[in-house]
Amino acid sequence: MSDVVGVGAAWLVTWFAHSFAACALALAAGALVLRSPHARDLLWKGAIVVPLLTSFVARAAPSSGAVTVRVDATAAGTVLNVASAHDPTGLGAAATGWGALIVLASGAAALSILVRRRRRAAVGWRSRVAIGPEALGLGPSAVALRGGRSAVLSACDTVGSAAVVGAREVCVSPAVLLALPPAEREGVVLHEVAHIDRRDRAWLIAADVVAAVLVLQPLARVVARRLRRDAELACDEAAVRRTGGATNYVRALAQLAARFEAEESGAVAFASGASPLEARARRVLSGPRPPGFGVRLAGWLAVAGVALACLAAPRLPARGGARSLAAQAQVTRTNVAGEQTVQVTIQEAPPAPRESTTSGGVHGR
Repeated sequence: MSDVVGVGAAWLVTWFAHSFAACALALAAGALVLRSPHARDLLWKGAIVVPLLTSFVARAAPSSGAVTVRVDATAAGTVLNVASAHDPTGLGAAATGWGALIVLASGAAALSILVRRRRRAAVGWRSRVAIGPEALGLGPSAVALRGGRSAVLSACDTVGSAAVVGAREVCVSPAVLLALPPAEREGVVLHEVAHIDRRDRAWLIAADVVAAVLVLQPLARVVARRLRRDAELACDEAAVRRTGGATNYVRALAQLAARFEAEESGAVAFASGASPLEARARRVLSGPRPPGFGVRLAGWLAVAGVALACLAAPRLPARGGARSLAAQAQVTRTNVAGEQTVQVTIQEAPPAPRESTTSGGVHGR
């Protein structure tokens, strides 16, 4: 049981370390190299998923190193089987255990806060009712998804304007959307439909969960915010491509910005030069191109670089004290006294019974 706890603690701390390295590299690449939101979108998703995978790989891969084995009166050419050796990493394993405990406790607290916040938000959606696109003066094409499917529309006054609240459901505020002209209204709905096509809701939930569990790793929260920002930019582009009217779409963004400014006490930033809505409007009017092969290739290459960096990170000890090993060494030299010392590469094996290990090394004949 103690071995299972030790391995679990080592995996958790390894995930924490890999996540920090992956997020740091992703943020640097996103700021200095990748300009397309589509390439950065791949990069942020990689920074979320890759550390989980590489931490499992790092823990599953056998550790290697050198151990000194003393052999008495062994002739040259004999193959030496090493059964066990001493690995004095008790201090490192203890630090790993305490680190995992701190990460787990803080992550559990942050995750509970996230769950309560999402439950409170879901309470306001319970009053939503299903509607058809015609209720908003739109045609079936406004809710068309890739693959011939259609999104489901619902109405709820507690939603600010429109939001994805299910796997294929877009909840809108009729009072807000019906105040917009039909062309602008369609752009808002198509933006949310693009979120469904891209599965952004699942990715954003995953990013929020990882950021909560690794709350002591602040870069995970920064990556989650970057993912949300670039998802909005990508969906802006998708909506404009389907409507063909960047100007109408920008007008809708401006109307939403004015609404937030009027209703929210701290919403001045929404209408300022640094407003996310205004930044999105400027990008839409600049006529960004759809993502090509080169953009996606750059994103995947950046993700591969993050994965390689994580795999190159040193492995943390899972336990200390006597350690079970499985290795072979070819004896090549015997000294005059009939005793020799050889260096062998070790491969970690399942832990041996404690009575079979020694504190000073392994003796063979």
